Formats: sequence, structure tokens, C-alpha cells
Amino acid sequence: VISSDSRQKSDSVPDDDRAQTIRNEMEIAKKFSAILDDLCLSDAENCEGWYRAAQCLTMKADIIADRLGYSLGFGRIKNFSVPSQRTLGTESFPIQELEELQEREESISKHNRINCLGNELAVYVHHAWSSYSSLRGCESKIKQGLADDKGQPISLASIAVWKEIESKYRSNDFLGWQESWGGI
Repeated sequence: VISSDSRQKSDSVPDDDRAQTIRNEMEIAKKFSAILDDLCLSDAENCEGWYRAAQCLTMKADIIADRLGYSLGFGRIKNFSVPSQRTLGTESFPIQELEELQEREESISKHNRINCLGNELAVYVHHAWSSYSSLRGCESKIKQGLADDKGQPISLASIAVWKEIESKYRSNDFLGWQESWGGI
């Protein structure tokens, strides 16, 4: 197949939103690696370089969040507008009670929360979350990173979270499996 488009295309993958997202993720990974190599090998004190590296990670997180929104049925509507009549919430709290409620909710949300599995950010960066096979490969690499050189688990909480996510895959809940990895 000959194409005038310089982008790499695969005959087996249609040129749709997901394929474009995968290409974008791979380009972000390349850019992140180039920036990080420059920072680590020559100019570690370059604040602008670290900022650009962080921007790459933010872009990757935005792509995942965008895909999660689509998978949950949310999408961008061309003619979106705020309703002219908004209803006010029925509950109101005194400020002291509201602050206490927010503190309780925050402590509950932070309890036993796992933000990252494994110990290597590169695994997350270099695998396309939007590609099933790449995400499966990412999961395999992350599992390897959950044990030390002797095969002992680094964190029992991380192992439990990994097993919970893997159980979704084994029970054919592929959307839940993908969303769980997106959440990490």
C-alpha cells in the first residue's frame, strides 16, 4: 500500500480515532525520552526541560482521561450550551460542617490509595494505553516490577491492586480492565 501521508499506517488498523490516539501516544513517548535523555546526559539543571518533560506526561494523562470519557459514553457535543435555568442544590451546610465533611471525604479517598504500580515511570510512558496489545504488554512489565530480585513482593498492597485489575481481564471485563489501568 502506497500512501501520500508520511505517517506510519498499518493495513490491519483502520485510520480512526483510536489509531490516531495510539500514534499520538507513541510520539509523546519519543519526545519524553528525548527530553529526559538530554536532561540526564547534559543539562540536569534545565528547569524548562523538566517542565517540557512534565508537559509530555500531562498530555499522556489527558489522552487517557479523554479516552476514558469516551468509553463511559461522554463525548464532545458541537452545539453544547449551558441550560438557561439552572436548579440550585437542595442541601446547604454551614461552613464549619462543610469543611468537616470535605475533610472526611478526603481522608476516605486517600485511605489505601495506590497511585502507581511498580517503580519505573518509563513502563507507563512507552506503552500506548489506547492499544489493547500494548496495554497488555505494559501490564506484564509492571507485574515484573512488583517483585525484587529474589521474587519477593515489594508491596503487598500493590500486588493486591494488580490482582484486582487482572481479575477484570480474566472475567472478560475488558472495559473495566482498561479503565483501571487508566486510573493508575
